[in-house]
Amino acid sequence: MKIAFYAPMKSPDDAQPSGDRTIGRLLMAALNRANCDVRLASHLRTWSGVPDDGELLKFRHQAEQQAKTLIKTYSGNGCATWRPDVWFTYHCYYKAPDLLGPAVAGALGIPYVITEASYSARRADGAWSGWLAAAHASITAADAVFSFTARDKLGLHNVCPPQRLHDLSPFLDLDDTFDGLPSPARDAATPVRLVTVAMMRHGAKLASYQLLAASLERLLHCHWHLDIVGDGVARSDVEKAFSRIPSERIHWHGLQDTPDLRRILASGDLFAWPGIDEAFGMAYLEAQAAGLPVAALRTAGVPEVVQHQQTGLLSDTAIPDGYARCLECLIQDQSLRDRLSAGARTSVEAHHSLKAASTRLGDVLHTLIRPI
Repeated sequence: MKIAFYAPMKSPDDAQPSGDRTIGRLLMAALNRANCDVRLASHLRTWSGVPDDGELLKFRHQAEQQAKTLIKTYSGNGCATWRPDVWFTYHCYYKAPDLLGPAVAGALGIPYVITEASYSARRADGAWSGWLAAAHASITAADAVFSFTARDKLGLHNVCPPQRLHDLSPFLDLDDTFDGLPSPARDAATPVRLVTVAMMRHGAKLASYQLLAASLERLLHCHWHLDIVGDGVARSDVEKAFSRIPSERIHWHGLQDTPDLRRILASGDLFAWPGIDEAFGMAYLEAQAAGLPVAALRTAGVPEVVQHQQTGLLSDTAIPDGYARCLECLIQDQSLRDRLSAGARTSVEAHHSLKAASTRLGDVLHTLIRPI
């Protein structure tokens, strides 16, 4: 099966590391494992951080031109060297609508598939209304929509027939993760090593950093050290949030490539990231694959990948006192950390593997291909 792959929010070969880039690459790997020939169709990015209708118009024009080129290339007057059987879009929502896939798939007469679509009806009457309408048009054109979270699926029920909606658990490639990395040596004199991994952006990411900092200020009596992996435009605001914590208790790693990130995770004891408005968070899966229990909020898509009292602790309140209690329980109780650590590894292996995702994707896609 030939798959034309496209990610309007961020291309899988983008130079900037992020969860979206990771998921795009993992989806391509899962499709390849399902015996698909996957090729990146376009690098066109239609994401915007502000509801600028002029920018949307610009994106529409760019997509129209690219669609014409792709249709011509794939059609080739009957002599095209590679023609997709399916168009597969990753991540379509009001800030990054797919303006390309429906036109190409429609012209070629092939199935159009979206993974991680979301529909937020509360944006219909505001400044994002035009952008939401563009995403809505793509979602309603899809022959199949895969959802990573129950929250996304609930919103999609308003715009998609139920037979077109399919569950897909977030997943990792566990064939090459943390094998061979040493486990940390610990004694009573060693501080509990907290790790957090997140881009430094304004909005929910910054709010999570601020909540983490305010919570840790309440725990200076505990024996801990924090490793922060990440960077971005809000770096100065993040540093300001942690300014009241003694500098020797924090190590700022900046951006790290995958091998170094895994080394840092493997040396940790606990993954600390609140996850305000987190879709689900690939970092949580990476951390749990490394055997780190998680301290997070019971919010948005986080409970899809972190099970309370099984792989981590989830706070019901996004306030420093509440989140600090979760952190303190895990910092002070090694036996609890050990139990949750074992549960974290088991959960990722059982429910969030590349093999399981590949089987799921392949089964659904093959039902869409029309016999010749």
